[in-house]
Amino acid sequence: FIDFADTVAVEELAFLEEGLKMNRTIAAEGRNFGLGAQLESLLEQGLLADSPATAAKRLTAAGSFARMSGISLPVMTATGSGNQGITLFLTIDAVAQKLNIAHERELRAIALAALVNIFGKSYIGALSAICACGVASGLGASIGICYLLGGGEKQMLGAARNILGAISGMVCDGAKEGCAHKVELSAGLAVDAAMLAMAGRDVSEQDGILAEDLGGLFSNLGYLVNTGMAKTNEAIVEIMTRK
Repeated sequence: FIDFADTVAVEELAFLEEGLKMNRTIAAEGRNFGLGAQLESLLEQGLLADSPATAAKRLTAAGSFARMSGISLPVMTATGSGNQGITLFLTIDAVAQKLNIAHERELRAIALAALVNIFGKSYIGALSAICACGVASGLGASIGICYLLGGGEKQMLGAARNILGAISGMVCDGAKEGCAHKVELSAGLAVDAAMLAMAGRDVSEQDGILAEDLGGLFSNLGYLVNTGMAKTNEAIVEIMTRK
């Protein structure tokens, strides 16, 4: 995946440019109301730090909330999900803008993140009991951020472990406005996980369900979801239908 991101002709990534513009547009609209506007207000009041992580949270939350509120604007998906696309594209975009990263480098980082996202979803499935915005798109975005910052495979795997060591159990309980809060959480954690990994701090591979390599991480996660959480979807639907 890293080799591909390094060597693919940038012209072949033009569709990512289109998706980036699409997701930026809905995020700009989302800053005017709901969660997006509330985060902007908190920043203006000095209650949120003006950091790369906050920038990612603001951008992704605005886009996701606008989408889940029914705004009639298109979104570029990731593995078929609009919220995953918003998480993947805009988390990386926020960091790239905040740190003045070259645009070509950003597109290559998004390409890398998208490949990791697809790889992760191949283990956990198209739909699952856990929120893929965190463990697939957020994780992919975190690896993309390491790429932006010049990190290598060691740092990227560290970022992946930082995420799976934190929110591997965040459940998916349907598409709704609350998803924007999960997207916001995933985006902020993706930035923090990457920054910590770049600084040499990551969760040990011996912790819990973690593993040494990317395939092992996703294999363990897939087993947790598909075997350990087999009845979780049924329980979520039962709770929702009782309301």
